[in-house]
Amino acid sequence: MSAGQPSDTDKSLRVLIVGGDRSLEEEFRNALSRVPDRQGVIHFAETYREAVEIATRRQPTFILIEIDRDVGEVAALSKDLQELAPESAIAGAFNPDRLEQGQSESATIIELLRAQVRDFLRRPLSTTELRAVLDRLFSRLPGAAPVAQGRVSAFLSNKGGVGKSTLSVRSGIPMTSCSSIRRCRSGPARCCWICSPPPASSMRSASEIALIRRSCAI
Repeated sequence: MSAGQPSDTDKSLRVLIVGGDRSLEEEFRNALSRVPDRQGVIHFAETYREAVEIATRRQPTFILIEIDRDVGEVAALSKDLQELAPESAIAGAFNPDRLEQGQSESATIIELLRAQVRDFLRRPLSTTELRAVLDRLFSRLPGAAPVAQGRVSAFLSNKGGVGKSTLSVRSGIPMTSCSSIRRCRSGPARCCWICSPPPASSMRSASEIALIRRSCAI
């Protein structure tokens, strides 16, 4: 969570809702009104141009984008809004029955995650789901120290049995042997097997070595 985002000591939200269906705003207001520890000033934008203008002027802390059109357009807007309001957390609102024809729910969500959409809400919005999303995006234990940011390597495939789990484990275990991934730059004495030749019994493929070298910033 960015330092500028609301924490448990600051429950006030500046909300921007983007969508072609005005009832989404009413759904959000009703759901938020039943979350006892959250309040917010809500702005609604029907067009992407309005959304960009409001994001620039108001600097929202929470942006909810309705997934009501081509997923590429939604992804592009999310990236633009994140750039204009870098302290904001972006979520998507979707109706499973109205997702883009020919594209699965999982494929849509993966593409939007890559575009900085950090969570999702099903329509009609419910208080329980909204509260859970807000807690995930904004809650923080009082007095908790900032967490150091790291890198995430994901192994994805819609097909089973292609080796995702094996590759994840074989790539992850050597990374955990580093006292600090960033120390890879300091030489083999302070890092894992990637900095020196591994024994023959633990040889990795060229793709695995390339992945870990990128993660270690060698």
